[in-house]
Amino acid sequence: MSDLRPQSKRPSPVPDEFYYLFWDTDPKRIDLKRNDRYVIERVLEVGDLKSLKWIQMIYPTGLIIETLKTSRKISHKSKNFWAIWFE
Repeated sequence: MSDLRPQSKRPSPVPDEFYYLFWDTDPKRIDLKRNDRYVIERVLEVGDLKSLKWIQMIYPTGLIIETLKTSRKISHKSKNFWAIWFE
């Protein structure tokens, strides 16, 4: 199975406009490579289309879909919506 994680050595930090998604932690300390599932789950659960476009620029679609299918932190309502979106 191929590694779907981002290959960049130093991912850019979370943009200021998406800090509101990470209210429970310091967004400046999020490592986008190491915390990829956390970032994807948060965007798919409470983000908007702008934040979706952002994660699609930094993560492969396969990783986003895999996270959507396997996550226990994304509600059924959100999972259903995004499953249709990614069809």
